[in-house]
Amino acid sequence: MRLTLFIILLGLIAVFLIANVNKSKKWKPKTIPTHENGMEIFLGLRNFVYCDTPFQDLLGEHPADDTVLDDVNSLIKAGNFVNAKNILEQNEANPKLKQNTLYWYLLARCCQMTGDINGAREAILSIARNKTFESRGQLQAWSVLKELGYMPDKPEASKILGVVVEMPINNGTVLIAGFEDGDARLLTSSGFGIIGEMKKIKETANSSKALIKTTERFSDSFSVCSSRPLPDNGKIRFAILTPAGMRVADGILTEVEQPSHHLHPIFIAMNDLLTNLRLAYEQRK
Repeated sequence: MRLTLFIILLGLIAVFLIANVNKSKKWKPKTIPTHENGMEIFLGLRNFVYCDTPFQDLLGEHPADDTVLDDVNSLIKAGNFVNAKNILEQNEANPKLKQNTLYWYLLARCCQMTGDINGAREAILSIARNKTFESRGQLQAWSVLKELGYMPDKPEASKILGVVVEMPINNGTVLIAGFEDGDARLLTSSGFGIIGEMKKIKETANSSKALIKTTERFSDSFSVCSSRPLPDNGKIRFAILTPAGMRVADGILTEVEQPSHHLHPIFIAMNDLLTNLRLAYEQRK
C-alpha cells in the first residue's frame, strides 16, 4: 500500500505553524518564508522532534515570558549563578513560575554550576515526571538528565513517550511523529510541515496515541541507537523515544508495506496519523 498522500505534500515549500487551536475558533495556518533549500529547515526542525537538545544550548531556546525568569537568565549568562539561584529560591512559592519548564532548567543550571549536581537532577526530574508538561518537554528533560548522569529505573526507562517515522520520498524525506499526550508533527525536506498544538484536535490526538499503543506491542524488536542519520533510499526507520533514550527498527519500505511484515501495524498506524494531519490542515486553511 503506497502512501499517495506524499505526492500532495512534496510540492509545498512552506512551513506552517498550527497554533491557538480550540473548538470555538477556526484557526488558520501561519506561513513562514523558507530558504530555497527546504532540507536546511527540515534538519533544524527535526532536531526539536527528537527532543535531545544539549543542556548548554537549551536555555537560549526557551523565551522567558516572565520578568523574574528573564532576570535570572541574564544573570546566568553573565556567570552570576549564586545570585540567580537566590532569586529563584526567593520566588519558590510562586506556583505560576513552577508551571514554566524554564524555571526548572534555570534552577538546574544554577545548581550544576555551583556544584550541586543532585539539586540539578531533582530540578529536571520536576519536568520529566510531571504529566502536566507535554510529552516532548518530558523527553527533553530525560535527555538532559542523561547528561547529568541520571538514568531512570525500569519500567520508567522503557515507557514510550514518542514515535518518529522517517522515509525517503522522491529524492526527499518525510517525517511523521506522534507523542503520548496526543501531539504530532509532520515535516518534509521540501520545506512543508505541520507543527503546533495538534493534540487539541481530537482525531489527530487519537491517531497519535494509537501510534504509541501500536508501537508498544512491537518494542522488543527495536534496538538501542544514539545516532539518527536520514534513512537510505528505499528504507524506512521507526524510532521510539523513551526516558532511557532512543531505540530504532529499520526496514525496507516495500516489505514493510506488506501485511505479513512484523512492522506493518506500525506503518498502518503511522499512515492513519498522517491522514488526520492532512485533514486537520485542509479543514483549517
